[in-house]
Formats: sequence, structure tokens, C-alpha cells
Amino acid sequence: MIDLDTERMKGRGDAVRDGMKANKLYGLNDMCAKYIDKSTELLELGCNECVSTRLFCYYAGKVTSIDKYKSPQVDIVKGEFPLFQFINESFHNYLSKCNRMFDIVYIDGDHMYNSVMSDIHNCLSVIKPGGIISGHDYYTTTNSGVPQAVSDKLGDFGDPEVFSDSSWLIKLKV
Repeated sequence: MIDLDTERMKGRGDAVRDGMKANKLYGLNDMCAKYIDKSTELLELGCNECVSTRLFCYYAGKVTSIDKYKSPQVDIVKGEFPLFQFINESFHNYLSKCNRMFDIVYIDGDHMYNSVMSDIHNCLSVIKPGGIISGHDYYTTTNSGVPQAVSDKLGDFGDPEVFSDSSWLIKLKV
């Protein structure tokens, strides 16, 4: 199991807003335990140093991570979790040609409003009917574009469930 007491985003302090600890994994672990099992296929947009990725791989059957930056941690995660796949390209390029469907998409790329809007729009076509769209940094002090983009693009699905690490989740209606 991942050590939730020590794992966090490297190089970042604990961003706290409304009691959320954005760079700790407790809330993400709660989300994973509630919504992910070994039958789940998860797409992660943005894996950086693979901290969240390792947690997703622990719970899910298959995890595919897309990022333009390939951290040395990618190969370590591949060694730990053989069903993990890393794709080294932009989200837009991958999603424009993707012919797979996923149970869950987790967005953790650029957190500016226009980028989040684009990421949400582009990934909706690869989520299975009744699937889940989610992401990180719903509440932080520096990334104010996420809540507004989620509301503007996904408001018809209701309010997101927000976890203590500031991850958000919306179940899409069939």
C-alpha cells in the first residue's frame, strides 16, 4: 500500500483552503476506495511525478497516464504495476485519436480555466456511459480556474463530490 502519511506532490507545500489539504493523498485514497476496483480502467491526464498514479494503480485494473513530461518515476511505476501504461504526448493529441473507453478520467494538468474546459470537453467522448469524470485541485489558493470550469462544463450533472485532498468527482448520467 502507498504510505499516505509521507507521499505527497514533491516540491509543493500543503495548499490548504476550506480545510482541504491539496497535496496529501488521504482524500484521493478515499475517492479510490469508494469508486475504483480491479475492474476499473482509468485515464489520468497529467501524472507529473506519478504520486497519484501509484495510488490509482494500486486500486484499478488498468491505468493509462498521459503527460508531455516523462518523469523517471514512470519506469518505477511500470515495474510495480505491469498494467500501467504511460503515453508521452499532449492530452489533446491523445484524445483526438483515442478509440478506447474508460470508466474514470482524472484530470490533473494545467489548472487554468480554459485548459480545464478544454480537457473536460476533450475527454467526455472517452468516458463510458455512466462513467466518472474527476480531477484535482478543486480548491487551492493559486488555481482558481478548476471550480468554475467544472461548474460551467458539467453543471447539468450536479455539484461535484469533493474530497479532502481537493479532488473532485462527478458521475455522468447514462
